[in-house]
Amino acid sequence: MFYFCEKFHKMKKFLLAVALMSTITAVGQRVKSEKLEYTTERLPLQPINGNIAGYNFKVSTPYPEDNSALEDFAKQKYQEELDNYPALVEESKILHEQAMEQYDQDVLTARENFKLESEEFKKLSLVERLAMSDQKPKLKLPSKPYYRKPAEPYYKKPNLSNSIVFKGEVLADSYLRLDGYDKSEEGDDVLTGQVVFYDFEKMDVSTEVKQESYYSRSAKKNLNRNVTYYITKYKRPTELTLTYNGETLHSGIYDLTGEYVEYNDKSRPNMFNIEKQTISDNLSEINAYINDFYGISQQVNAVEVFYVKNKKGEYDDLEEAKEVALKAYAGFDINGDNELLLDAIDIWKTALEESDLEDRKARIDTKVTEAILFNLVEAHIALKDIPTAEGFLKDLKSMKLNYSEKQKVESYETQLASISERLEANGL
Repeated sequence: MFYFCEKFHKMKKFLLAVALMSTITAVGQRVKSEKLEYTTERLPLQPINGNIAGYNFKVSTPYPEDNSALEDFAKQKYQEELDNYPALVEESKILHEQAMEQYDQDVLTARENFKLESEEFKKLSLVERLAMSDQKPKLKLPSKPYYRKPAEPYYKKPNLSNSIVFKGEVLADSYLRLDGYDKSEEGDDVLTGQVVFYDFEKMDVSTEVKQESYYSRSAKKNLNRNVTYYITKYKRPTELTLTYNGETLHSGIYDLTGEYVEYNDKSRPNMFNIEKQTISDNLSEINAYINDFYGISQQVNAVEVFYVKNKKGEYDDLEEAKEVALKAYAGFDINGDNELLLDAIDIWKTALEESDLEDRKARIDTKVTEAILFNLVEAHIALKDIPTAEGFLKDLKSMKLNYSEKQKVESYETQLASISERLEANGL
């Protein structure tokens, strides 16, 4: 039997299930839909006992907060070179004078050697001199030293392209927050957190050649080619500490950040970029964890409202329900009564009582029945009326659904389980 419908026992066979798209053509009626989003509230999985006054999170990394150290070093080095320049010039002059003295000495030595070798050569007979003409002594003088004044020092701007800098305060403000609460100074009833990043660790990049098949247009067939894959592993251990009024909620390396992540791809890894990216990635994961367990988050849900194309006024009620539901979702109030949505539910439930799954020509046939059931499940999920939503979902599951509809039903089940768990955790 349908939930709120006594005619479900008449069903003996099914038509094709309604396709969950914007427009679907059925044998009898034409089911259509409109999509929009509404904002609801997601409760924490582990609500903190007590009145939370706010949050205060801090982040520390192994990197400097700015490039001032590099710039200061460059300036200091320039100033030292500038201060040492006069002494450097004087030293260069002394070295040049010493070189000139050595040069004069080397010239004298070269001339004396040449004189001695020439005298010895002249003592040879004419025949011997002719035979050794290519060895005739030659005067080889050393090159005269040239004085080059040392270049004046100049400021060399440090190369910051390979520099990684992070300000802990900026990271905390950019990535970490407790949804539903404001940032506060440390104190009583304040959720405090500390995220500590440790050094980035990586392994050497190796390569592996794999043979892959591809289609060659010129050969008009599949061919094989060798493809190089780059392989490495890296990790960024990150410690998370959460405390509230002296109670430790979390302490230690967060989740899997202490384990290596494998990289295996055709493109060579840019380890510099990966190293920086691990900071934002880990912070995003930690922020999601904090709010999943302790925050009260605003959550945007997509909803699809089904209705029947109303040619002759036969479906005025479902068209009205659609218009009312669209207004209800557009102005959905997390803490309100949402009377408009309740009005739409009443119209759908009334129409559902006419459901006739045997008659293809019935006003509320199988297609329309499915559409109404989907609307009712969505509406009661929005209102967090879990038992009623599960009842209508059970009716849907008993019908013959296509693949996309089954996938949608599975997503409903997951959503309902999560909402139920959170409601129970919060004593609702």
